[in-house]
Amino acid sequence: CTPLSKKGNPNSISDIGVACESALAGFRGALMNVMINLSSLGDKNYQTKMKQKLDKMNKEVEKSYQSARSEIDKIINS
Repeated sequence: CTPLSKKGNPNSISDIGVACESALAGFRGALMNVMINLSSLGDKNYQTKMKQKLDKMNKEVEKSYQSARSEIDKIINS
């Protein structure tokens, strides 16, 4: 969403904001689904590796979300 917020039509910034929130909600829902099902796998080593990957991915998504929201908020509040 960050590139759209920087280059897109400022009049559609609220739509970009909704897309940003929807993308984050979708990611978080998928993350919860994977986490709940991961515990049912017998391979503890695989579970640990996946949790590490998911943690890294979660941090990247959160950083991207915050960047997009910052740009969106700038435009909305200008």
